[in-house]
Amino acid sequence: EAGRYAAFLTPQAPSEPTPLTAVPSAAELSSLPGVVEAGVNYAVGETPNSQDGSRGGTLARLVAVADRPESLVELSASLAGDGYFSYAGAGGDSGYAGSGGDSGYAGSGGGHG
Repeated sequence: EAGRYAAFLTPQAPSEPTPLTAVPSAAELSSLPGVVEAGVNYAVGETPNSQDGSRGGTLARLVAVADRPESLVELSASLAGDGYFSYAGAGGDSGYAGSGGDSGYAGSGGGHG
């Protein structure tokens, strides 16, 4: 029997203070496959403060579900790519979406659903 999996995803900002130049809306994140809840912590022009620990460095919080854990890993990787969060860099915009610190815990839901 196939299990049901869940993930709590928290894309992280770079460790250096860098203004955001592109930020998805909560509605845009909620439309991604498997996402059942999404919230965005920063707006364009704001500078996340990674020195304030997880709270300061977390760009967004998402809860997602899937029938396969690989789907959640793919979602986490897409959030870490340059398609959702962009930053002002020394030479223009940088599509850096975190330091590889995306927390994508995928655990078995034990066949719920």
